[in-house]
Amino acid sequence: MKKSLLAVVAVAALSIPSFAGVVVHHASKKAGPEPLPECFRAGELQLDVFGSWNDTANGTHGDGFGGGLGVNYFVTRNLGLGVEGNIWNGNGSAIWNPNGNVIFRWPVELGGHCFAPYVFGGGGGTFDGTKSGEGHAGGGLEFRANQHMGIFADGRHGFGGDNDFTTVRVGLRFVF
Repeated sequence: MKKSLLAVVAVAALSIPSFAGVVVHHASKKAGPEPLPECFRAGELQLDVFGSWNDTANGTHGDGFGGGLGVNYFVTRNLGLGVEGNIWNGNGSAIWNPNGNVIFRWPVELGGHCFAPYVFGGGGGTFDGTKSGEGHAGGGLEFRANQHMGIFADGRHGFGGDNDFTTVRVGLRFVF
């Protein structure tokens, strides 16, 4: 009888852990929603497609609507470099205006709403059978619909050469 009792006690002792249940871990923090990804990042490559209004203050180039393409690369979240080309019909002939820019932006991200005011400056040329160099400075605002697409509007004043002009652009920005 001692052997049977000892066997029952041994089996009962070994089977107790199988009835213990599931271990519950209590988290010290409540899990919240995942943070939204940054709308504006370092290392962005951007493609701009825009329409423009070009107003010449003096010189031979006429005013007119136009458009163009641009490519920007942001080395840091705030500092970027860009090249663009704008073409418009002024005084009955095509006027080509390629430019290079240094861009500084101030990204603001508020609960999924992303926008960035920016300033830029640089230089380029104006070609319509004649050539002239120019510098320019301006500023604008970009709204991001998501990490990969935004809309922008900006304005600039160009100076130098034989033409002073103002250009206003509105367009789409595709971000890679």
